[in-house]
Amino acid sequence: MIKKRKGQYLVVEEIILFSLGLIIAFSFLAVFQVFEKEAKNQTGDEQLRILGQIVSSNILELVETNTTGKIEFSLPPSIGGNEYLLKLNSKGIFIQTKNNKTYISSVFGLENKYNLQGSVESTVKKATLSLKGEQITLEI
Repeated sequence: MIKKRKGQYLVVEEIILFSLGLIIAFSFLAVFQVFEKEAKNQTGDEQLRILGQIVSSNILELVETNTTGKIEFSLPPSIGGNEYLLKLNSKGIFIQTKNNKTYISSVFGLENKYNLQGSVESTVKKATLSLKGEQITLEI
């Protein structure tokens, strides 16, 4: 004689299987959100460093010409998904994103010889570095 399963057991079995499926799906989502956050964090740091190097090399190129001049360059619209402020000051290059990630870099020691000043936000998309005498200015 074959035992027949009653309807209650089938319903309970389906509920348990469905619950296990949801638990597995949410576990995958949670793990991938952690990976996504870490990847975004690392790429944001790398983008800050690269933008700092671009500005440094433009300043160096401007100074090497040894004349009054200007260099225009494009700015990325965001770093790590956030807008940012790019600033030149007596310590060199200062970049800060809206989520308070900060990058500070000297400019090959040129900040001791030249007066660095000016700031732009990433929303302008282009910036200009100009050299006049001993002053290097960052502007729109």
